Amino acid sequence: MDPLDVGAFDAFSPYCFLHRSNYDWHPSAEQIAEARKLVRPFAAQPFVEQRKDTRLPLEFTYVRRPGYYAAFFAVPKPRSVQQRPGLTFVWTPRDGVLLQSQTDGTDTAWGTLTGGAAPVERAGEIVERLPVFDPRRVTSTAQIAVRQQESSPVPGKRFSVVELTAHGKLEYEISAG
Repeated sequence: MDPLDVGAFDAFSPYCFLHRSNYDWHPSAEQIAEARKLVRPFAAQPFVEQRKDTRLPLEFTYVRRPGYYAAFFAVPKPRSVQQRPGLTFVWTPRDGVLLQSQTDGTDTAWGTLTGGAAPVERAGEIVERLPVFDPRRVTSTAQIAVRQQESSPVPGKRFSVVELTAHGKLEYEISAG
């Protein structure tokens, strides 16, 4: 065996463990149901948990209530164009995922477009984009346009972007059903 080339990318790769043969395992419906009971958002009592990245000013807030589980991401200034601060995920026990913000473009990211500072009540036009799996859950007095996406981040679910347009004030509700 050749001597170890210290400092080279392939001097010692942890990926050699990934090249082992893996067997296919397909859990039964009962095994899936049992495993889901152990996932904290499903199993835990209501909670609010906030986590921070100690190296960067990033905050993640997770909220679990009997009717929903939601995640929120906050950062003073995004470090890249792919970071999407704001409400990133909403799940309900009955309907599953209702909203999931996407990082692959500004059209599918949750957020308010105001043309400047970001208050939701202001003079002029306000546009809110909601990446949702069931656009019927969104109600508003604003003008509503729904764009169904070609692909979905969750297999078996149709993904849409609801765009709400209003002037001066924007109010909307996402119902859990």
